[in-house]
Amino acid sequence: MERITEQTEVKKLCGKIDTVTEELAVLKRLLAEEEDFFHMLTLGEVGKETRLEWMREIFGSHISDETLAFFCILLDHEGLYHFGQVLAEGLELLGEERQGVRGTVYSVVPLEKDAIKRLEEQTKELIQKPVNLVNVIDEGLIGGVLISADGKLIDASLKKRMEDLSLRLHSRPEGGSPL
Repeated sequence: MERITEQTEVKKLCGKIDTVTEELAVLKRLLAEEEDFFHMLTLGEVGKETRLEWMREIFGSHISDETLAFFCILLDHEGLYHFGQVLAEGLELLGEERQGVRGTVYSVVPLEKDAIKRLEEQTKELIQKPVNLVNVIDEGLIGGVLISADGKLIDASLKKRMEDLSLRLHSRPEGGSPL
């Protein structure tokens, strides 16, 4: 059987995060309103598998495997007592993740919104996180852009391209092709 990477699992979960969030909110409300249901799930003498079966029987196909897996973790660690707090903290982290990383794109002239959006998408692909870029004018640049985001520097400036070309020209063997 092929081992599934953590990154693959995270991507799958991110695709279902809205569903899981809604289901967890319903469960939170249900646990708060139905004390008997909460006590039934937290009975120490009833095994975890039995409690998960109860969840499947009660909710049927209206609950995702991801939500059940999260619930299973909470059952293992007696986390149902802190379910509200765990859910609130998780939603806060999710909100931060969705907002993305803040970054700066330096350019000689102000960039149009469409250009900034394209740079955000390209930067997102490079750093694997959503990025919100703010345009700052840097008259020291000759052309191109310089992007700073998530502790990384992406140099797509004309000056950098000229330096790279100069290095390639100086490092070529005698009589070799200039490129």
